[in-house]
Amino acid sequence: MKKSLFLLLLGGLLMGCQNVSSTSELSVSGLSEDDVKEARLLKISDYQDKVRASYIGQMVGVSWGYPVEFHSHSALSNSQVPTFMNTTILEAYNQDDIYLSVTALEELYNNGLDVSSRDLGILMYNRDFEYWNGSNNDVLIRGYAPPLAGYPFGFGYLTARFPEGNSYQCGISFAGLLSPGIPQSSNELANRFASMTDYGDGIYGTQFVAAMYAESFFTSDYNVIIQKGLEAVPQEALVRLAINDVLTWYNQGLAFENAHSLFMDKYWYDETYNWINWPYGGADGGRTTGINLDAKSCAAFMVMGMLYGQGDFEESIKYTIRGANDTDSNAASVGGILANILGTKNIPIKYKAGLRGEQKFKYSTYTLDDVVNSLTSLVKENVLKYGGKAGIYQGEETLVIPNSIGTVVADHYQCSKNPEPIEETYYTDAEMLKFRKVTDPGFERHNSKSLGNDWKTNNNSKVEVETYVENQAHTGLSNAKIKADGNFNYIYNTANASRNTIYEISFYLKGSTDLTIKLFANSSFGKLIKEETFEISNQWIKVSMSFNSMGYDSLQLGVGFTSDNNQDFLRVDELVYIQK
Repeated sequence: MKKSLFLLLLGGLLMGCQNVSSTSELSVSGLSEDDVKEARLLKISDYQDKVRASYIGQMVGVSWGYPVEFHSHSALSNSQVPTFMNTTILEAYNQDDIYLSVTALEELYNNGLDVSSRDLGILMYNRDFEYWNGSNNDVLIRGYAPPLAGYPFGFGYLTARFPEGNSYQCGISFAGLLSPGIPQSSNELANRFASMTDYGDGIYGTQFVAAMYAESFFTSDYNVIIQKGLEAVPQEALVRLAINDVLTWYNQGLAFENAHSLFMDKYWYDETYNWINWPYGGADGGRTTGINLDAKSCAAFMVMGMLYGQGDFEESIKYTIRGANDTDSNAASVGGILANILGTKNIPIKYKAGLRGEQKFKYSTYTLDDVVNSLTSLVKENVLKYGGKAGIYQGEETLVIPNSIGTVVADHYQCSKNPEPIEETYYTDAEMLKFRKVTDPGFERHNSKSLGNDWKTNNNSKVEVETYVENQAHTGLSNAKIKADGNFNYIYNTANASRNTIYEISFYLKGSTDLTIKLFANSSFGKLIKEETFEISNQWIKVSMSFNSMGYDSLQLGVGFTSDNNQDFLRVDELVYIQK
């Protein structure tokens, strides 16, 4: 990145981010009147406030809609919309619709804005998400690399079973927020992430949502925002056709329930427009009993929410929830877009009262402040990449987005019912070694205090999984805690191995005080292969050990400690197990 004579020191802005990239320094020379002609201007201070508001809006929507997610295909009544309490928003820290966006942002910050979809497939898979199409069906770990990973199943490949799903549509906010007024940027980012799991309208639904976020920085007119979203997708896309139908029915004066019923009849129950065999479906391909994760449906329910809620933050979220089906995902997007318009201070206080400042999002090292700081750093680089400017204008740091980059040429239309031939893209043997080899490495899938998901211990009474302890886990919501009783107490994860192969394990560890701890690798029946001791303190530290698997193909990978002080304890997070 080219530096000017004047550099903005972003130390204050970047406090809380665990990794500092080269984007922490950026040109901030003064801008002339010629620089800002025929351009949209966005003060960095306003940008920060808007993206903070946007994530709060997403958190409000997802946590408000979550209790009735997938309860119905038919429209819900107003009385069926849950009551929003101060504690409601806490669920957002745990939700896939938020953590998909936050972890994507974290990977972009750590690996650069241009990190490839191929590399992202490995990086995102290794998070071991509980809910994500690419994690659940294991397409990536079977060697299919993007974009082949998102290609429709059954056309000669065992790839994506739900290629028109909302796998990244529900978590694509980061792409629009990194692309203020730059829909070609939001389109490219959306395609890069969605192609890991989707094809055709699954990608277009993601681009539609991202483009709406990108436009919401510059207008409060939700109709303009919807139209900008439509411009980002091909004319032939079913996402576009479905939304245009919703707009027509709304303009004809149809009641919400009637428009919703017409939509479901055409785009869900009619096989002409819905040919995907959705999860939990019956003989009708899931159209009666299946979970509706359909991208065009989700996009349409968002638009219904904004239209019938007339762009009001609270009413639009309510109407989106009333759209039923994937209530939390859709409400998260509507809440995020409309909150971006409002700014943080204009979000009613009752929706912000339950926020936890130091709480990390599931699977991530980021708090809400970290999200804002990373976006601020990356957006400057992205604006410059697309021909904009960042500098000082009238005494304030400002982004300059030329009007000439405010339009987008939509992608070539592709349909998952009759997909086009595709280049076969597979991960190499070397790349396959980078995929995680253990389940639940960060204890994020735990729903109780007891160990599970391949984790075991020698002393159940002295081990618990801590969840939702603010500012405690190294990553996400959960970590394990081992307590002292004078014996060597430990935990371990079971894993497969190739014989006579070099591996490395690492943990993040934090003691109650200075402790001597031990890493070990055993055979599956407990025979010691290797152990090493380390000194740790009361700060999180990464500790690693390499070893040869010898003649074993199943291992116990663990950590423990001994202390005569029963007040001592060891916190454990993030096991990484890789082949060297």
